[in-house]
Amino acid sequence: TVEGEWGDGAKAEQVPCRAGSAFDSTGLACHECGESEQVSSDGLACECLAGYVREAAPAGSSTGVYSVCVSCVDQGMVVSSRGDVCVRCDNSTGATLAAEATECACPSAAYALVEFGPTGLRLVDGKQCVKCPTIAEDGYWQDTFRDPLDSSKCFECPAVSGADDVAMVYDADRGVCVCPEELDEGVTCEDVTRLEAVLESEFSASLSNRAETSFYDTGSAFGGITELESLLFEEELMPAMRDCWKLGDRTACNKMANLCVLHLYDSNSVACEVYDYMWQARNQIEYHEDELIPAVGWAETLPWLKYVGIPTQYLEREDVPITLSFGAQDYGASKVSDLVLILSVTTLDGEWLGFVPWNLEFQSCGAKTGDEGLWRRFGTNYKATCNINLDDVLAAHATWGEHSDGRPLFFDVYLQTLGGLPAQEWPSKLYPVPVLNLNLRQAGLAVNTDALGSTNDILTRRFFAIDRVSGITTSASQGEEPTPEAVRFLSSVELSFELLTDESGGILPPLLTIEYADREPALTYDSAEPQSFAVQYSVDLNAWWEVYTIAMAIFIAVAGIGWFYALYSYQRRRQSAQMDGEFMLRMMAESATAIGNAFFSLSLFCGAYWFIFFKLQSEVFTMVPVDGEMEPFFIAVTIACICTAIGMLLTVRAQANYDIFFIDWEKPKLTLGAGARKEYAPVSVWRTLLVANEWNELQTLRLTNLSLTLVFTLFILYGLDGKSLAMIQPSTDNVSGHLWVEQSSVLRFAVSAFTMLFLSVVQAVLVFAVYHPYVEHPLEQFVDLLSVANISVIILDEVHTGYYLHGQSLMHSSDTSLLTITNELKKEEEMQVSARGLVPNGERPDLASNQVFEVTITQELRAKYESKLLRRIQEAQMRQREQGGLLAGAQKAGDLPAERTMQAQVEVAGVFKKFVNDVQANPTRFVREKTFTERVINAPADVNFGSPTEVLTHDLDNNFKNVLFYGIEHRFVMLEILIFGAVDLASHNYGLAAFVVWICSNAIAYFHKENSEANISAKTLIGRSFLI
Repeated sequence: TVEGEWGDGAKAEQVPCRAGSAFDSTGLACHECGESEQVSSDGLACECLAGYVREAAPAGSSTGVYSVCVSCVDQGMVVSSRGDVCVRCDNSTGATLAAEATECACPSAAYALVEFGPTGLRLVDGKQCVKCPTIAEDGYWQDTFRDPLDSSKCFECPAVSGADDVAMVYDADRGVCVCPEELDEGVTCEDVTRLEAVLESEFSASLSNRAETSFYDTGSAFGGITELESLLFEEELMPAMRDCWKLGDRTACNKMANLCVLHLYDSNSVACEVYDYMWQARNQIEYHEDELIPAVGWAETLPWLKYVGIPTQYLEREDVPITLSFGAQDYGASKVSDLVLILSVTTLDGEWLGFVPWNLEFQSCGAKTGDEGLWRRFGTNYKATCNINLDDVLAAHATWGEHSDGRPLFFDVYLQTLGGLPAQEWPSKLYPVPVLNLNLRQAGLAVNTDALGSTNDILTRRFFAIDRVSGITTSASQGEEPTPEAVRFLSSVELSFELLTDESGGILPPLLTIEYADREPALTYDSAEPQSFAVQYSVDLNAWWEVYTIAMAIFIAVAGIGWFYALYSYQRRRQSAQMDGEFMLRMMAESATAIGNAFFSLSLFCGAYWFIFFKLQSEVFTMVPVDGEMEPFFIAVTIACICTAIGMLLTVRAQANYDIFFIDWEKPKLTLGAGARKEYAPVSVWRTLLVANEWNELQTLRLTNLSLTLVFTLFILYGLDGKSLAMIQPSTDNVSGHLWVEQSSVLRFAVSAFTMLFLSVVQAVLVFAVYHPYVEHPLEQFVDLLSVANISVIILDEVHTGYYLHGQSLMHSSDTSLLTITNELKKEEEMQVSARGLVPNGERPDLASNQVFEVTITQELRAKYESKLLRRIQEAQMRQREQGGLLAGAQKAGDLPAERTMQAQVEVAGVFKKFVNDVQANPTRFVREKTFTERVINAPADVNFGSPTEVLTHDLDNNFKNVLFYGIEHRFVMLEILIFGAVDLASHNYGLAAFVVWICSNAIAYFHKENSEANISAKTLIGRSFLI
């Protein structure tokens, strides 16, 4: 591999070719040398033996033979200093050729062996021995000697690159080096004009426009396109074309191909046009034609630039010889966790620098120390994005994208498939990685911008990171550091891997997608340059969406059954089949709740599925999809959140509008009034006020503490770094310190949802298992308070059904001293009195002491309640709204109930007392017990519509909590999880999500508190000023 910086003379490690074969860096294959050839010292080429020169193969040579080595010694000559022709030794000057020698010899070291004359022309008679001059130095004459490294040639003008026989002379009028006008017989010369004519004839193409190049979307005044004459293509294209075509020179072929790549593969460019011409002529013999199936068109002597055919025939192959694992990398094992990508690096001039493992390259946004290769861990989605100024972009890409001479480097990407061998092993097993260049041009038009797989898409192999050479124009000032008028650099690099769906741990061929940006350094740009480096691991989701569809159908079906049963129960409790406005509103609430439940369950299922089968697996089963592929999941969360919120608001509205009535069992006491007359004293209202306040406090009491849930959720996510579990990395290892590891919104939802759900369940378990039995049970304490206060409560959440809380005291009077109450309670504790329950003589203790019932009243009783009291209350509310607007509250400090309304309350109390007394007198007629199944499904009382008898059903589960927050805790938890998840999906900010949840939950609680307090005040005729 290449060590150190590019261009430090580093070469590839020893190439594993057998003796007599060189490694062809163009085709990455071993190439056997001919009879008169030997392997070069670097092992990368076949060179002629000493005394031989390379000439173009004669016409009619075998296919694949482009040049041959010819012996100069056999002709009595030696190899020229350039190694391109045979020349004689001029015996007349003392130059001789000894037997078996390969170079002319001079009489002594005082003679220089000269091949070119003073004008730069090769001497006709061959190499001459010229006496080195004697020079004056410090007043003395000294002999000079031949430099063993230099034959004292005089170069008045450098030769055109690749010129065969002669150096050029300078033409002052034209400003170029040209061949001399008069040439001796046998001397040939080839200048630019002649070379152009020869090559145009060879390729049947015009080369006069070879310097034309275009830069796109630069922001220039000419439609964003900058067109210029490039000095690079003007001077260096034709010599490379000539040597590649005539001699099959691999280095020259590489250079010509690189010049085509700089044109973004544009078929209108001369470089690409000639490359295609040569490819057509030479593709009869292909490199690796037995290994690369279908054939990719890797023609001999030419580097592989493009895939032949449509992309899908390569990208859908299942022949990548690698098996992957989510576990830690075990070198020597057959499964691979850490992928190794190899870059084959070539200079612009066609020199192959070797292979290098791909780690930090092309990450212009930078990476933390140790993170540069994190993306190679299979399953770890990595995305680095940033915006930086143009100078910094160019400097970053120049670090890995330019040679030491400032010219671009070119890269071919391979996936190393060595199984579990360490990355340091020689990359002898390589799988080519196709490149989708989004800027690729055909006839000047970008063709790779539509959906991948279309028939006009073209996959390529070679790319570059930065080009600051093509933009130097032919009019650039001579002698000064040239400045490009336009530059081109990578703006986006994305490497994608797709897992096979057969659970074998294999992958489809990787794909590298790149995009360039063109800019003019002379222009001032308003914004920084966007840069992106991403690695994405994915899988075909068709199988998942089938599972998703089935799960959705199941959840919707179950929710539908629940919805149907909820409406059935509602109608049974309502004792009416009429579909009026109230029924439609209830149906809307139940529908929203059912849909919310279904999609909440579906969302949790999605999160759990991907977390379990991606994060908790060591064997490769699936890959978590990126956010762009999970739109149905986002829709599910949104639907669940909206529907749950609607259902919750309608439920809270219903909770704030039930009918409630306090029955005070206290009897008036006989006292002495004025004139010592015996009269009954009014019953004290303070017990009722106490009960009303306690009931009012229960309205928004929750089973769990939201603030505690949110604080611990944020502590787990941030303090304990639980948020790292949402990283797209196939393990639960902590990766939060890594800057660019991508997160999955699905996993973020799963982590936050199950964290909040876990904390809520833990709180609920602690409340039920510890707090309720050993500290206090607020619902049972309220029922106990009713017994002490001698007050019963009737709650009607439907027209004919609701709850009865029996609070009739066993004491003679509750308006008494603390000592009396204490003594009475001790009697109860010592079981000296009967049970508190409505049916104290029941056979079972739990039924005898039960004070909570579900009640179904008759239409007659409901009519009395409405006619005597409820209608008066509703009329008073209407008058108050008319005076104070729709937002006017009920029973403000100065809005006390009318006397006739209070008298009506006393009458209704008598009606309800009679009802309770009838039940106590004949409990077997009125009181029933639910079966186990009825308790599980919370079935309504089995009472026919219009039944003439009231029915009370033992409520051993305190179901009256359904009119309180206490009874809908599970729905609150669900809504809070959904709001948290939805906000986080939109913002990727857990802190913001927690704040929004806190605001929403407290807003609902405030709304409920205000409305339920107003309802209690209105229905019980207790002014709101007494509810504190």
